[in-house]
Amino acid sequence: MTPVSHDLMWLLLDDDTGRLLVDRHTASRALAVAALADNASGAANYRPTVSPRRLRQRSLDALHSAGRVRRDRIRLGGVISRTTWPTADLPGKQALRRSLQRALFDAQPAEDPTRALIAILHTAGALAIQCPRWPNRETIYWAQQFIAQHHDCTHLAESLTDIERQALADSLSFGARPLFASNDQTLWMTGEGVPSRMIFESEV
Repeated sequence: MTPVSHDLMWLLLDDDTGRLLVDRHTASRALAVAALADNASGAANYRPTVSPRRLRQRSLDALHSAGRVRRDRIRLGGVISRTTWPTADLPGKQALRRSLQRALFDAQPAEDPTRALIAILHTAGALAIQCPRWPNRETIYWAQQFIAQHHDCTHLAESLTDIERQALADSLSFGARPLFASNDQTLWMTGEGVPSRMIFESEV
């Protein structure tokens, strides 16, 4: 089973430029929620401490190793060097997008990873771009209906929404503190509102 965090990272990258479709803070928060889903499903086993940058890099490295993206180096203004991750397996990425579209618009049964991707992408504001054949308003409507019908989707969407709200409230604060806790996990935030580490109580 491919971890949701890997598929999410792939879909958050522009096919051609290999750059993020959302800002890096939004991507970090979305990946943190995907990591919780992966640990719960057994698709991955993220250790007690995972920084946002490390989580992104692990997902990017996994995508590169699987031949799903290329690792390119570009120079901005001829001075600043930056790594980009253009899509290397476009048919595979299109197939992943079609699985989202079938679940949303054709009411086909969706497996757990597909449901998780829909919930997280929608809440992060990156779902409509995966469905270019449909107007944004229609995609948003059906995503809201889909999430409301699936308890696991609702939980993931609410988790990411809570992170975004807390990030705004804590944007001027310092230090780290628990953001939310469930029976088996606690997500921590830095003062910048970016998930800084994930502590899973069963591993402490």
